[in-house]
Amino acid sequence: MRLLNTTSFKLEEFPIEYRRPQYAILSHCWGEGEVLFEHMESMDRKALRSMKGYSKVIHSCKRARADGHRYIWIDTCCIDKRSSAELSLAINSMWNWYRHSEVCYAYLADVSAGDDYSFRRSRWFLRGWTLQELIAPEIVNFYDKNWDYIGSRYSQASQIVEITGIREHVLRRHTHGLSLNLEAHLCCKECRVTTNFDDILKSTSVATKMSWAKRRETTRIEDQSYCLLGLFGVYMPLLYGEGNRAWLRLLEEIIKCTGDQSILAFSHYDYTAFAAVTPFAPSPESFASNIEMIKGHSSKAIEEFKPYEVRGLHGKATLGPARALGFLVG
Repeated sequence: MRLLNTTSFKLEEFPIEYRRPQYAILSHCWGEGEVLFEHMESMDRKALRSMKGYSKVIHSCKRARADGHRYIWIDTCCIDKRSSAELSLAINSMWNWYRHSEVCYAYLADVSAGDDYSFRRSRWFLRGWTLQELIAPEIVNFYDKNWDYIGSRYSQASQIVEITGIREHVLRRHTHGLSLNLEAHLCCKECRVTTNFDDILKSTSVATKMSWAKRRETTRIEDQSYCLLGLFGVYMPLLYGEGNRAWLRLLEEIIKCTGDQSILAFSHYDYTAFAAVTPFAPSPESFASNIEMIKGHSSKAIEEFKPYEVRGLHGKATLGPARALGFLVG
């Protein structure tokens, strides 16, 4: 992992995970004149200042220093995208990098502090890559175009639920319907509060997670799939140029890793063109955002029931009533 020193503005390598220092991390939408790795390596400070994206780098470092962080990770300049191997490793690691950051600064370049309308319509909420950047970090703080503080993911949770369809318990790190402080329940043996965020994610169905990706866009068609790797806890090589096959590979890996039958619970939106190739959904757009698929506690008989198995791009499915498939629609 490569980190940017917030004081010297130099890139430093930390290849051994357990020796990495604490770091802040930036979430943003790419724009014109971004400062890339090769610019940081070859250009002097004066030349960098002439680039439009340099201000974002400087303000990110300034914010991190003010919060006591010596290092920050910024995707534009901390990944050498000229190396396909490094890019593939970075994308497969990105969820964990955001997950283990001390704080994530979500910079909304099209929002003014106090303007609820512009916050709700920010481009940041429509990009594919920012989905994991919203969910994975423990702390997400939002800043407007002038780097004025807007609020945190916790304080803005009600708005974010309306904007994204992501459930409040995911954003605030607690179980369904519970808005109390988790710390008050840590020693309580009677309640069933989930304090481990990984457990919260595991208890969330594939169909529900897919619905979070609706209406989110990426520049490359393959990135529509690659940006979801971390959310589903899967790893696969990046093959830019493969087009929609990336989506099929993603679904195959999800099935292998989870066996979650809710992956079949999608609408027939734009299904005709895809039906000749695969029985699965053609995109995240096919998953309804107004319902939530909840994993049920299956009996031994249901656990032994295998609704499908996948061999490459071919599948064998056994159909049965929704109740037998082990999930509820509510």
